[in-house]
Order: sequence, then C-alpha cells, then structure tokens
Amino acid sequence: MRAILSPLLTTLAFALILCPARTSHAQAVTVNLSTLADGFLTPGTVIDALQGADIDFFGVLINTQAQDLSGANDLTMDSVGGNILGPGSNVTLDPTAFYNGFFTDPANPGLIRAQQTLPAGGTVQIFTVSVPLTASPGTYFGTFDLYDANANILGEAPFTLQVHAPATPEPTAGLALLCSVPPLFLIFQRKKRASRSI
Repeated sequence: MRAILSPLLTTLAFALILCPARTSHAQAVTVNLSTLADGFLTPGTVIDALQGADIDFFGVLINTQAQDLSGANDLTMDSVGGNILGPGSNVTLDPTAFYNGFFTDPANPGLIRAQQTLPAGGTVQIFTVSVPLTASPGTYFGTFDLYDANANILGEAPFTLQVHAPATPEPTAGLALLCSVPPLFLIFQRKKRASRSI
C-alpha cells in the first residue's frame, strides 16, 4: 500500500508546487477560447492534437465589470501566462499573438474598458500551443492566464488537449505494395524479351 501512496503523494505535492492555490474571486475578464477545428470551447471540450502540431487558439475578452463614469472599472492587462500539465513536459504555450493583438494601441496598451468586448466583432489569435514530435501521448491540462500590473489574475481560461501519435500506414498496405512489385517486374521482362525476339 505504501508503494502506491508514495508516488501519488509525490505527484500531488509536485502539482501543488506548480499550481499554487489561488484566492477564489469573480474574475473581471471572461476569456472565451476557440480553435479553428472546434469553434468556441465549452467546459469539457477536449482538443485532439497530433505530435508535431501547432494549435492556434483564438478568442475574445470581455470586461464584466459594471460601467461607471470615473473609469474605475476599466482594466489594464499587463501580461499573460499559462501552464500545461500532462505526461510530458515539452508541450509549450506561446502568447506572442496575444501581445500582437491586444497591445497595439500606443496610447492605451492593454486597456479593456468596463463592459467592453475585445476585439469588437470577431475573434483574434491569442496563443499557440506547440506539441513536439517527442511529446508523450496522453491528456494535457492547460490554463491561459491574464494578469494586471500587480500580478493579479484578471481572467483565465482552461483547456484540455489529447495528444496522439501520427497515424502509421497499415502494415498490410505496405506488404501488398511489396508483393505487387515482383510480378509487375516479371511481366515487363517478358514483354521486353518478346519484343526482342520479333
């Protein structure tokens, strides 16, 4: 029994170190994620990913704070981050697209006003998850986090990936191809001999 509990407790302790507890509070910004293949992601959506693939995530940000004349509920996004946990450690999240999409206004970089949806009228690429060829197949759990200048979480969005190895051709297809080559070679050899004898 101890042999089973020890790895389980070690894994749990490691997860608590990697994912520290967060205070429970209503998030100021709702992050709605989508992919080209899956559309907007709902809780429980699992995204299929092949080893060696990059998955682009798109989305919208909605400031859910009430509007007021003072602008006190306007928020300034400062940085983003993310975690991906799974059977391997080499699946990565690249937020470069987020900075290119939301920090383009030099007068107000990262500003999202109360009750504002960004971008207005569509989605924009937010981040890319890279699954290298060496990634272990299995289920990966990720979060995309949006922070203010004080490192407070303004919003977050969870996602789940199921990593698969690329499909390999059926062995019988390769065997059929190999078996068909010698008879074709013999047919061409007979035709070549027949044409020489004429």
